[in-house]
Amino acid sequence: MEGTSAHRIRKWLPPVSVAFLLGILIGFRFSPSIYLLFLLLFPVLIFMLLFVFRPFPGGGIFVLVTFLLVGAIMARLQAISQDDQVFLQLAQERKVAEIQGVVASQIFQGDHVYYFDLKVKRLTDLERDWGTNKKIRVLLPLGKEPDFERGAVVTILGKFRAAEGNKVQKGFLKDLFWEEEGPEILFYGFAGQAKITKKSGGLLAALLQFIHRRATLSFERYLGRDQAAFMRAMVLGDRSDLSEDLNNDFRDTGLFHIIAISGQHMTILSSLLFALLNPFPISRRAKVFLALLFIAFYGVLTGLGPSVFRSVVMAFVLMLGMVLGRERDMLSSISLSLVVLLAINPQLVFDVGLQLSFLATLGIVLLSPFFLERLERLPAWLAQIVAVSLASQLAVAPILAINFHRISLIALIGNVVVLPVIPPLLGAGVLSAALASLVIAFTRPLMLLMDFILRYLFWVVHLLAELPFSTLEIWSFGTGGALIYYLFLFSFFPVWQKIKLNSRQRRIVGVAVALLLLILLLAFFLFPETPPQALTVSVLDVGQGDSILIQSREGINILVDGGEDPWMAYEKLRKKGVRHLDLVILSHPHEDHLSGLLKVIEKLPVGAVLDGDSGSNSFPYQEFREIIEQKKIPYHVARKGDVLNMGPDLKLMVLWPDYPPASFDESPVNNLSVVVKLVYHKFSMLLSGDIEEEGQQQLVDEEAPLASVVFKVPHHGSIDALNQKFLEQVKPQIAVISVGGGNEFGHPSKKFLHTLESMGTRVLRTDLEGDIMLKTDGYRVEVFSGR
Repeated sequence: MEGTSAHRIRKWLPPVSVAFLLGILIGFRFSPSIYLLFLLLFPVLIFMLLFVFRPFPGGGIFVLVTFLLVGAIMARLQAISQDDQVFLQLAQERKVAEIQGVVASQIFQGDHVYYFDLKVKRLTDLERDWGTNKKIRVLLPLGKEPDFERGAVVTILGKFRAAEGNKVQKGFLKDLFWEEEGPEILFYGFAGQAKITKKSGGLLAALLQFIHRRATLSFERYLGRDQAAFMRAMVLGDRSDLSEDLNNDFRDTGLFHIIAISGQHMTILSSLLFALLNPFPISRRAKVFLALLFIAFYGVLTGLGPSVFRSVVMAFVLMLGMVLGRERDMLSSISLSLVVLLAINPQLVFDVGLQLSFLATLGIVLLSPFFLERLERLPAWLAQIVAVSLASQLAVAPILAINFHRISLIALIGNVVVLPVIPPLLGAGVLSAALASLVIAFTRPLMLLMDFILRYLFWVVHLLAELPFSTLEIWSFGTGGALIYYLFLFSFFPVWQKIKLNSRQRRIVGVAVALLLLILLLAFFLFPETPPQALTVSVLDVGQGDSILIQSREGINILVDGGEDPWMAYEKLRKKGVRHLDLVILSHPHEDHLSGLLKVIEKLPVGAVLDGDSGSNSFPYQEFREIIEQKKIPYHVARKGDVLNMGPDLKLMVLWPDYPPASFDESPVNNLSVVVKLVYHKFSMLLSGDIEEEGQQQLVDEEAPLASVVFKVPHHGSIDALNQKFLEQVKPQIAVISVGGGNEFGHPSKKFLHTLESMGTRVLRTDLEGDIMLKTDGYRVEVFSGR
């Protein structure tokens, strides 16, 4: 009877996890009334309990609906949490606040700040005393190194701010089911205003810190810089010192899972621990219990971040099944782990790491048997690596395409030549961390082994990363395409195994499917981008900076500025399916307009660059000019009076700067911004860079043709850019302000906003609207926002 009950539970776990997942997505997407959900849950729950104790035909539907409703309720309960709203309000108001909480990570040092995660327990400002349990990233100015460690209780005085240009992975399903995504909120502590309330979290926290410090010292003493950074990442979960080149090599080869602590690490360590315990006369349950203790301790040691927490939960589910004597059922274990994780935090459904982890595991369970059957002529160990690598890569390909816009074409080869050395490397790393807690010198033999393996590993990975066509860049791959892909992937292979066909019939079907996939891939990657049906101007939300994309019906793409974040503008262009740019305009060389252009002109084909040639000596501007020269991109200096014909009835008029440049008392760089007027039939838009009051006055005095339907407000709405006469000449119907939420400068100024509103101008802001899209046929204008 007990076996029958266990079998029934295992049978129901996969569909129950799917229902629970779907309920969470419905809760986030459609925001149903929580009272209605509870009202529906009560009768459904009664029928479910009746079915559990007295099964009846069709009663299983009540089990699924119950978990669907529970998932929706949990999503709604989290969505109505007020913590995020309070933090965002404080960031927008720029008020001083005091937070108290527990340090939840290591203290890292960045270029200009120390940073760490804090689990906030209490928040105080002039108006409220708020109890909470929210984790937030805290930044402290460089200077005296913080004298507290993970586990300490600290009180910090500072301000909340919205992260500017923050690159957040949206994740598979998020663009379908997550209606609105606000900026990430950070807390900037004032210098010298972080006080320790309680030194540490007790004996366990002190022990963890001691092991962490000693292991770090051991790695740094006996290994090179990159090797030590790699082992700290692989063993301790600290990736703060990994070089960009090393990161890129492992990402491009599809081997980054080796660095990030994941289920693979837990499997290897558990297997090594079981091998060590096998000679001892102890029961299987005792071995599993010791392994569980080790995994729990190791998870806490590495900070119990999202990927580690997922791995620990998965390992616990699998091993508890072993303790209870149940037969191994990976699909049920995956399902139960998913339910546990989402019950703890429903928003994890949108987490890229969780999606990669669970889809890779699901792929291994469902697809690897298919490949193993066809690799039986290979040695068993090699067939296992190839089958598992191929299955996992196929399972995560859409997630990589959606979030990272690239897929490694050599991941299979990389896994075959690299995975065999990972168990001894990881085992030696963990053992050396334990020995370093006693005497660091004891770790030297292990360090020699690690150094040898790491030299081989880095050489192979770099060699593979340098191969031509090692990665395939994906221009656009939406959630709809991913759903179709998974529907085919997880139905075709299992069904294929059950269909009774002879070898000839199987070959014919296999060739037909392969040809179909090839045609689809060629159509997807080679089909030219589809231009918009109207002239489209997108003012991109890149935080505290400017980036404007102009797309014509004829397929002409123009980008004006790129914001400050190195990747954001590039990623937004790719999401829009932009594969080339006919013209790039740099208004002026300040980083909030320039930095994002570096990646854009490096990665995309560019027809020409237009720049004011300010003569800046800044490093980003020099790099900008070097890339232009290296790629042999035609370069033109913008001068007042230039007219660029960009297609039928579409032109750009350069209104500023003049030559020779005028002399300004203040802000000479801003006042030499390239100012262009976009004209299309009766539609016009003035793109004004960061030109300030003096430069605007020059344009007024010279009677420049400023009148425009749409006005890109200069300098993010700063009071320095307010010139009443200039605004009266522009007379815009719509004003667009590109500005970062909660920025420290107070942009846009209230006076500027009041002036625009008093003129009857409609004001749009990227910090409130997200990406702002203007579509026009040359006569009428439609406005769309990203939020």
